[in-house]
Amino acid sequence: MSLTLTCFTLAVGAAAKKGVMTSCVEMPDSVEWNIPSGTVILCADTLAHELPKQYPALVRGVAALRGQDFGLWEGRSLKSLSPEELLSLTRDIAFVPPGGESRIQFFERVKTWFYGLPEHQPSAVIMAGPAVMRALVLSVLGCPPETATRLDIESGSHFMLTRHGHWRLRLT
Repeated sequence: MSLTLTCFTLAVGAAAKKGVMTSCVEMPDSVEWNIPSGTVILCADTLAHELPKQYPALVRGVAALRGQDFGLWEGRSLKSLSPEELLSLTRDIAFVPPGGESRIQFFERVKTWFYGLPEHQPSAVIMAGPAVMRALVLSVLGCPPETATRLDIESGSHFMLTRHGHWRLRLT
């Protein structure tokens, strides 16, 4: 059986653009995605309440589609970190912010959810931030999480993931 996931990349929040650590994303104002009525949309559970306002769809919140959990550092500016903390956060993918998760843990959370999707699930749309989309693409390509810094995924971009025996990435 074939499964197609159409992936729409959401914008990082205004705070993240200013160097604040946050897993929040926001719905873009200027992007029009043609999502047919009745389509299942999978998104972070923290975003699920916003989508029915914009899309007449079946929205399912999924905890695994949240951005990286920065724990006690959520909402802190990168400038507020000590040089050692900043170096650990940006260079060590195994580093865990206090009360949060490492980039490896984040990647594994997304990958585990993705590869756990049932074979017979109907095709769906995924709406998530760039970091989640990056983890999905790297999972499909079989790349380790340390390669994430080599892949830029712009807000507003989209692509498809299809499974017929194995996963494939289709750039659209």
